[in-house]
Amino acid sequence: MRGYPASAGGLSASSGGLVDGVDRTFFENFDEDRMAAYYERSTLGETTIVDDAGYYTAGGLRLEGFNFMWTVPGSGFERYPDTGEWIIFVMTIDSWENVDQIWFPVFGDPSNEGDRDPSYEMHLINSGETFRIQSRDNSDNKVDVATDAESDQTYDWFSTGVTYAVGIYRKPGGGVLGGVWHANSNYPLESEAIVYIDSADHPYDNGSSIDGIGPNDGPGRWGYRSGEHVSLRIHEVERVEPPES
Repeated sequence: MRGYPASAGGLSASSGGLVDGVDRTFFENFDEDRMAAYYERSTLGETTIVDDAGYYTAGGLRLEGFNFMWTVPGSGFERYPDTGEWIIFVMTIDSWENVDQIWFPVFGDPSNEGDRDPSYEMHLINSGETFRIQSRDNSDNKVDVATDAESDQTYDWFSTGVTYAVGIYRKPGGGVLGGVWHANSNYPLESEAIVYIDSADHPYDNGSSIDGIGPNDGPGRWGYRSGEHVSLRIHEVERVEPPES
């Protein structure tokens, strides 16, 4: 991935004939030579640049086995995800076993290179067929802030070989939204979602009490963590402005 903010032109802002009225910019065309410089990561699996892994663009990431990495200061990303915009991962699961999870850390202290906390994280949990958003504070205390169970939704669970868009939105007043779409749907529209969850529906905690990830705590980071037996392609990571109401 190129190490410049989108405003500098290093990250292409070309659209792909996508939803009218929704401004999309892409983190695209992952670059093998720059990966180590732009991410803090640890892995027991493999992270490979694959020319044909892109969905709207050419290059993508293929993940085999346990991996995690995220953006950190010095990565060249002057602008991290922030309040009031959706972050969308366009991805395909090629295979996973029933105990594995895929986590996308999205909002949290971008300067914290050693741990995922504090952060909001999206979790895809295959064994429970559950989509949720969890928060972690500075002591790594974990709280579910939005789940499909609290939203009282049932839906067809993830199929391998199908491309999905998985997104999170940090609300300006606190809390988060999350959603899963087919990649060719009009995301992030709620009406197009396979499942759509709101921390305001959670009966216990909307995430506002987690230190370090409130709406006034600055921008976050983006990245991923995949389980031991996962084979996954991340095609693009997108910053998406919400549709006008």
